[in-house]
Amino acid sequence: MVVATVLVLVLPAIVWDLGTLRDPVGRVYPGHDDVDYVRDFSAGGPWPAVARMLETVPGSARVATTGQGFDYLEVRMRTRPLAFEDVGTSVPAPMFVFGIENKHVLRRGPGVLSWRTLEVFPRPRGGVPVRVRDRVVALPAGDVADSPSRLEALLGGHRALVRFVALHPEVRLWARAWRRAHGVGVAAAAASSDAAGLFRGSAEPAVSRPGSGRAS
Repeated sequence: MVVATVLVLVLPAIVWDLGTLRDPVGRVYPGHDDVDYVRDFSAGGPWPAVARMLETVPGSARVATTGQGFDYLEVRMRTRPLAFEDVGTSVPAPMFVFGIENKHVLRRGPGVLSWRTLEVFPRPRGGVPVRVRDRVVALPAGDVADSPSRLEALLGGHRALVRFVALHPEVRLWARAWRRAHGVGVAAAAASSDAAGLFRGSAEPAVSRPGSGRAS
């Protein structure tokens, strides 16, 4: 009788725990736990996939974050040359090549710099998504340049590029940071005194970017 009573009391909890271990993210939790652990910005479900994506970055980069809950990324990526910095509601400096939004939104700027969504990592049941974004140059005509060479092509050549960089000095800082993040040498570019020298040097590699996205 005692054993049967114990089983009646304990068995439902064991079944619940086993189901949770099988699918901790998909599990519907009672009360406010479903918000805290699964749906809201505090839920950890998306972070392993976000980390795997960031591990494909070949070089060193500054990553702008907005929101909270980035502890997992900071620990897992501690041996990688990625620096995570909370920018809050300020306009991120041009040297930030990537950004991660967790509930809050990264501000565009300065100047012609903007953000493009690379991938959205949803949380279950309409929860707060995590967005991984990269820095782009938004041109007045609506075109978006996601690399220095693409910018030169869109502008129509080197002379137009020199004029553009002279008018938008934030682009020089972005291009240098882009090259570091994507593993392109910058020594020759940094030594150049000409306005667009940072765009010269090593050829840019083919970089795999999940999703095309749009600037915002």
